[in-house]
Amino acid sequence: MRKGQRKKSVGGKVRPTTQKILESLSSILQPRLEEAQVLDLFAGTGRVGMKLAELGARKVVFVEGNRKVAHELRGTLRTQAPEEVDFSVIQGAIPQVLSKIKGRYSVVVCDPPYDWERPETLLPSALDLVEPGGLLVVEHHHKTAYEPVSGWGLWRREKFGETRLSFFERLVY
Repeated sequence: MRKGQRKKSVGGKVRPTTQKILESLSSILQPRLEEAQVLDLFAGTGRVGMKLAELGARKVVFVEGNRKVAHELRGTLRTQAPEEVDFSVIQGAIPQVLSKIKGRYSVVVCDPPYDWERPETLLPSALDLVEPGGLLVVEHHHKTAYEPVSGWGLWRREKFGETRLSFFERLVY
């Protein structure tokens, strides 16, 4: 897929993570993935969560707001997911659906639409889903501000053209 091109989907437009960003993300997260539990928010095609499973995650929960895209993702997982990884898909709007998710995750990846109207709600809403010392990674437009709030520290930032990866670490108290 060429830069800036969108995958056509029954459910609408999906902006998949580019190969360059996926490789960088994978390299950075690799040391944390062995037997990890991963939460993939705004999952879309599921490409990121499936890559993290290939690298050692034992459980990946995908959350997708669009019903048709979530249905397509379930179909993809049935045919392409490795059997040794526990996969599930939750359909619902973020941040509202986050209160229904059980457990804590060592890695949470999030790729909201660039025009998402609620970026300020993400970090506070995800706080109870990330284990202390765990990471929340947000892929976002470089002009959209994602800054640490109570309970989070900025661990790292990477920029790829107009896209930024912001890594937030769940603080241990």
